[in-house]
Order: sequence, then C-alpha cells, then structure tokens
Amino acid sequence: MTTRPPQQYAILGRIERNMALVPRSRRPPIADTALVKALASDMDAQPGVADLSPFRERLPSQAQLVAQALAGAPPTLLQRQYLARVGPALTELARTAGALAATANALSPANGLNAFNQLGVESSAPELVGGVALVGAQPAVHRLAVQQLANPQRNLSLLLGRATPTRLVAGSHRLIVRDATGSTTLAVQIDPSDTHEIALGELVRALNSLNGSVVASLLFPTEGTVQAVAAGRSPGRAAAFELADAPDSGAIVAWSGLGNVERAASDAALVLDGISVTLPNNQVDLQAGAVQVELKAPTAGQEVLLTVGPDRPAVLRAVELLAGALGAMAGALEAAADVLLPAFVAEFRALLEELSPLAASIGLTLPTDARAALDTTLLNSQLLRDPASVRRTIAGPDGLAQRLAQFANDVMSSPLSRFGAPSLIPRLPRASSHPTPTMLLAGNTLSSLLYAQLLAQGLLINAPT
Repeated sequence: MTTRPPQQYAILGRIERNMALVPRSRRPPIADTALVKALASDMDAQPGVADLSPFRERLPSQAQLVAQALAGAPPTLLQRQYLARVGPALTELARTAGALAATANALSPANGLNAFNQLGVESSAPELVGGVALVGAQPAVHRLAVQQLANPQRNLSLLLGRATPTRLVAGSHRLIVRDATGSTTLAVQIDPSDTHEIALGELVRALNSLNGSVVASLLFPTEGTVQAVAAGRSPGRAAAFELADAPDSGAIVAWSGLGNVERAASDAALVLDGISVTLPNNQVDLQAGAVQVELKAPTAGQEVLLTVGPDRPAVLRAVELLAGALGAMAGALEAAADVLLPAFVAEFRALLEELSPLAASIGLTLPTDARAALDTTLLNSQLLRDPASVRRTIAGPDGLAQRLAQFANDVMSSPLSRFGAPSLIPRLPRASSHPTPTMLLAGNTLSSLLYAQLLAQGLLINAPT
C-alpha cells in the first residue's frame, strides 16, 4: 500500500470538505469527472509531482484529483494551450451559438409563441382609430367610419364674481338629480355671508356626495371669476342627467344656471364593415372581445382600415436580434479559425451561402465576417405587402429560423471533436481503459465543458485559505 505525504492528507481533507458543500445539482456529471481524472493523469508525467500522484494502483477519487490541481503542479502543454487559446475560443463559440439558438428558436415554427403568432392591430389612421389584439384574436381586416363619438353630458353654470356676495336666501336649498337610476334630492346650506365661490362650492360638494352618475367641480376662467361644471361620469345617452330645484324649497339651480346643458350626452355612431352601429361608449369589441378598437375622433367621412395580423414591431425586433446573433457567431468562428476544424468553418460558410438568396428577399444580408445587415425598411414593406410570404421565408418549416436553429443546436450538443482543430481537439479515438485528456476533450460537448469550467471556478473561489 502506498503511503501519502502528510501535506497531501491536509489537501485531501480540505477538498473533501469543499466537495461536500457543492449541491448535488451542481456536481459534475460522469463525463466531466473523467475529464478531471485524465487531466490529472497527464500531470503525473510531469517531473516533480510524483509525490503528489500515488494513485497508480487504482483510479484516483475526485477529491484526490482536485487536490493535485490545488497543490500547484506545473501545467501541462495541453493545459497551457487550453487556457491561452482553446478555452476562450470555445467559450465565445458556446456563448454566440447559444444566443443564435435562442433567437432562431424564438422565430421557429416549432415555437407556438414565436413573433409571427403574436397578433397586433394596425390602423390606417391611428390618430382617429386604434386597437389591440388579445388572446384568441384571428387575422382579419375591418373597415369603419366614425360619424360621432360617445360623449358624457356637461352642464356649465353662469360666470360669477368669486368674491361677490350671493343674493340667495340664507338657509337650506334643495335640488333634485334625475338620471337613469331614478331621482335623488340633495340639500345645500347657504349662509348670509357666503360669496359666489362659497355657494357654488357647497353645490359642488352636495353633487359629489352622491358618488353617482354626476361629477362636479369648480372652474376659475379668470382670477376674479368662478363657474361650476357638472358632467356625466360615463359617456352615452343612457348616462344623461337633469338638475332642477325642488318645488318650494329654494332656487340654487336656477340662481347658478347649472341646470343648463352645454353638451348633451351622445352615443357613438359608426359604420363598421358596411353596417351602421350605435354604441354607448368609444370602444368597439370585435371577435368576441379578442380585438378591442378605440374610437378617438370622428373620421369625417374617411374610411379607416384596421388590419389584425402579425405584430410587425415584434417581428422586426425578433429578426434584428437574429441578425445580431448570427453576426456575433460568424465573428466568433472567424476569430477562432485556428482552433476549429476547417471543415466545420466551411460548413457554416456553406450554410450562409445557401441561405443568402432567401435572406436577401426580406432585406437580410448574411455575414461574411462579424456583421449581418438588416434593411428594416425593406422588411417592413414586405410585411405590409405580403406577410404570409415573409412568414414562410423566416418561420416556415425550411425557413431561415429553422435552419439556423438546427445548426446552432447541433453545435451546442455535439462533441468537441465535431468542430475542434485536430491539433488541439482530435477526432474521438478508440476507447481504452485509461482515457487521455485529448480523448475526453474530444468527447465532451460545449455545454458540459462550460459547466465543468464553472464548477471548477466555484470550487477554487470557495476553497478556504
């Protein structure tokens, strides 16, 4: 049995404690553990570290291998190459391939929530009529002309001097408010010293105490004048109201003039898809409420076109993100050409060349370096002219998004031997009883390699000093 040096036992104990702190969900899978073992066995061949590698009779434990790394053994050639060039290059490739996969999948036909499935409402006169599409909306085209808006009733009192004493008889004045729900009698108390402003203020407070169909307030057109206004809480003729003095109990309504109707309550009137419609408010619900249209102003005989279809701003943004991610991945491949398999770089370029005519039809110029150009004006006009064709080009079964997503997903899930340069990450050799570092680098995916890196960084950061 091999005897270990005392300092090694101290290191092993520390690493065992560190490993116990790592949650099971973050511990490396078998492939990553094997990668650490193989790197450690490669270190055994370095001079001066034999006393830290007494594991030749059996495979070392995970803690023993990490202990070797923390003991400060000289880096092997493979480690130096990896840290200086391969590691950063593969990390950037993984980052950009992951971003491309995410942005392409967001437009993929396999994604039920892709941007083309997000519907919006586009108006030919958004300053007059607007709208939104909710869950359940279906593509459609509607035409409407707004003849008048629905308005709440508005009553306006006489213009009176603010500080002028009122001529109303002091005492309780009663008034009647009539609306669709019935009649209500209110009382307003007037004192002998009240001015016009105070008297109108008491009238306003009495009306607002109803919390009903009428909302009142004071207006000050000039510094020395005051008016009271009473308005319907809701638009539409059904929300009309009447203010009147109660018989033989005062004259505050007649004195103030607040019973005068400045604007009568009105319903909205419009022609929708050739049918005359009257509504009590300025919201039109289409498709059982899945499309909500807002009437903003009369169209003065102009017919407004409402198109329920793909949400163009969402599509434009999604394609912009796709172009940016594609350019970033192209730049990562060009920068890392010396550590990547030439056939893999050629495969990526061939894919871009194949997709270029399709992309050009929607204004997307595929990258030859780290830039992809998108003509948003052309794409926007194509979406307006023929949205179905643009959808097939981008989000069809063989469209741009699907092809790019397949390639990016393949990069993330393939072993490194699929795209690594043979001098650093060779093709997978025949399995043996003692795997080498190059074998395990070749067999790991980008995802698992990055996971192992993050775990190792966490162990070193959290190790006690």
